[in-house]
Amino acid sequence: MSKRSNLAEYIASSVEDNMTSKKLAKNVAEYLLDTRKASELESVLRDVVNLRAAKGFVEVDAYSTHKLSDSAIKDIKTTVKNHYDNTKTVVVNNLIDEDLVGGVKLYIGSDRLDLSIKNKLNKFRELTVK
Repeated sequence: MSKRSNLAEYIASSVEDNMTSKKLAKNVAEYLLDTRKASELESVLRDVVNLRAAKGFVEVDAYSTHKLSDSAIKDIKTTVKNHYDNTKTVVVNNLIDEDLVGGVKLYIGSDRLDLSIKNKLNKFRELTVK
């Protein structure tokens, strides 16, 4: 196992289960700056996010044109739990993207689910052009 993997494992095991990625990033950045390994931040953080997901903690960035309702957030959490095995905790960060026409874009680690109106129209256009 590489030193970076060991570091990621240590960080993932020492953080709170409900810590958001922003707080996690701050803690990891402080550690890497203190140990003069700041150039490894992106790689270590990606490893930590993957390790936390494997342990059942999944964080979703949900971009929408407006604040999502509680029922929409509940639906997102249910969908994520059904899609990702072993998921115990889902945190949904609702981020506003005024460039969206409507719908929602979900980012889960390196996975992306685009349920925006623009994306649906583009797919429809592709089908009709063929």
